Amino acid sequence: TLFLEANAAGDFKLKPMLIRHFKNHRYLRNYTKCTLMVLYKQNNRAWMTAYRFTAQFTEYFKLTLEMYCSEKQQILFKILLLIDNSPGLPRVLMEVDREVHVVLIPANTISILQPIDQ
Repeated sequence: TLFLEANAAGDFKLKPMLIRHFKNHRYLRNYTKCTLMVLYKQNNRAWMTAYRFTAQFTEYFKLTLEMYCSEKQQILFKILLLIDNSPGLPRVLMEVDREVHVVLIPANTISILQPIDQ
């Protein structure tokens, strides 16, 4: 599973997260994970879980966006997060943070709305 994050303007893209079956893949034997161009994570089914999504959001996504907004000297820090209705994405994010407004994309419209699927 490859997890991509970017802002609507396209000038800010976070490091992609790659979820694989194996913790230490044989192709990556000679590399350290911190030098990769992706955040490498492991899951037995290579799925995005609610725990992994929440951890990604709190430990990486929000902190990186706060730094980006402070560099751009934006006083207001508000996030509109559009996520699809997959079971791996937690609904609890809707109540976690006041600065983040989470909107669930209606079912069966992902291929129409998401540019990466077009």
